[in-house]
Amino acid sequence: MRRKSLILIFFVSLLPGLIVMRAQAQVGSCAPAEFLSVFELVVEYQQHLAEPPLDFASLMDYSQRYAADREGSLLELPPCDEASALGGLLVELGGDFAAHAALELAGTPPSANPYRSLPSADDRINDMLAQTLDPAPSQASADSALPACAPEDLDAYAAARDNLLTLLAKPTDLSSRDAFAMSLQERLAWRAQTLPGLSVCAETVSLAEALIAAATDSAASLSFAFVGVPAAQNPFLALSEASLASATTWRAPSAPGIEVAVAAPDPAETRSLPACSRSQLDVALRPLRDAYREAAESDADSPNRSQTHLDIRTALLANLPICAEIYTASWWLDAWLGAPGRQSQTRLDAALSALNSARADAPVISQSAPCSTADMRYFSVYIAPAFHSLMRRALAVGDFDQQAQLRGESGTFRDFLWEYAPPCEEAAELSLLMRRIAADFDAMLALEAAGQPALDIPYLLVLPGDLAELAERLAEMNAAFGFGESQIWFVDIQGYANVRSCGSTACGVVAVVRGGDPLDVVDDSGEWLEVRLPSGGKGFIAAFLASKTPPN
Repeated sequence: MRRKSLILIFFVSLLPGLIVMRAQAQVGSCAPAEFLSVFELVVEYQQHLAEPPLDFASLMDYSQRYAADREGSLLELPPCDEASALGGLLVELGGDFAAHAALELAGTPPSANPYRSLPSADDRINDMLAQTLDPAPSQASADSALPACAPEDLDAYAAARDNLLTLLAKPTDLSSRDAFAMSLQERLAWRAQTLPGLSVCAETVSLAEALIAAATDSAASLSFAFVGVPAAQNPFLALSEASLASATTWRAPSAPGIEVAVAAPDPAETRSLPACSRSQLDVALRPLRDAYREAAESDADSPNRSQTHLDIRTALLANLPICAEIYTASWWLDAWLGAPGRQSQTRLDAALSALNSARADAPVISQSAPCSTADMRYFSVYIAPAFHSLMRRALAVGDFDQQAQLRGESGTFRDFLWEYAPPCEEAAELSLLMRRIAADFDAMLALEAAGQPALDIPYLLVLPGDLAELAERLAEMNAAFGFGESQIWFVDIQGYANVRSCGSTACGVVAVVRGGDPLDVVDDSGEWLEVRLPSGGKGFIAAFLASKTPPN
């Protein structure tokens, strides 16, 4: 089959997709703009947590800034599920980072430092993001409220709170290293074992946040006290007292089952592409309408209709500016041309109507919308791997049942791309390119299934060029936003291999990859390859475990 010739160019062209996207239905899910604002804060925290403080002065400076953040950015997170979960994780990571550093700087033996056994900050963040990202936004309503707590949920939270208060009230002998280590381990174990088992429901959101903070802050405060930081200078003592007070004063509602509304996001804080200028609208409106009308009136057979689609894309859609109304119209026109249907036609009609209406209030000049480093890191780490995963499955399709399944997955990915790609110029251009590759692959398979000869399927001829263009654009993105030059290698073993924190088997494992997975290699000069992880961090894998060509 001619499609097989695409495999090599695909594998050697695309960035690795090491994060597996998992669909998970959410209730009270964040809107795309809200989630992106949270992700930007996560990126900022990852930068803060990248290197441990070199001395106590640096540690105290970090801790004071972290305490200020707790009163600022972390209290201002959007009121939605993913933001709440990530906010709680950032509270944990910030406190754990400081406490771990305090014990390390004081020379605490590994056996007395439970923080050494915790996963890395990057791993914990990536795990949380993989769980909260939902590539099927139609399954969730961004403005739906959290479910009301059942009586048993309220009882479970109250019992957990009382258990923590009892635990924190136990005296700790700070003159005994063993007694300190046991007390610290109990607090971290309570946090790891108790909180994940509690249901998420409306009336207990504030209590859950207070419990996370109380367990984390009390452990960090205890660690600072153990290494000799005076109470007056212990930044976690005040945080611990405040979070403990919040947990202590929480009371279960007297009438369980009352729904608690989730506040709507402030429209002023939402992000979108800039509005199109009047001149841009004037240039684009008529050609878009004409292309729509001509395609709607055409009665050509499938191959000719497909060629018409590609001709319109090349002559018109590829040259349109990236601004809000035109971007929306071009997205849905391309979607309708590739697969005419009621849903895509309804979206296209609405987009063209909005395009015409926008002229009255259009600005004289459309503002630019450059992507930030956080935008592009988000795109590289979470959008690109989802595309990579879809294409790998597409290339493996061999029968009708697999094709039908892929069509659903392709539609889900395009919906995900529309909802979650950052609203900035570079990401928008990459999104259009990814969307058309995914849609063209879908259309190509449909024509194959209908018995169309390969030479008469126009999509088969354009896909290699589009894949090559995407590879080039992703490489440009990496260079422009400081991700560095790299090349793609592949894990060349059966089973799994460890990626370590340095080039030695004595170093800790920071990631696990499997045979066939792509590796983003930044240095191949030695016996260990330095690779860039999806989080942006680095790792090392033995060179004999990898190859520059995909394994058979």
